[in-house]
Amino acid sequence: VDNFVDIIAAVAQKPNVTKSGPFVQKINSFLYFIYISYTY
Repeated sequence: VDNFVDIIAAVAQKPNVTKSGPFVQKINSFLYFIYISYTY
């Protein structure tokens, strides 16, 4: 699970990923939500 969280954290913190498109933005937001859920 730790590796999974690290991957999500890396994806969530990359600004280039959010600029790829609306579809990627939704995925990024979802991953970020999962990341927050794991950290809290």
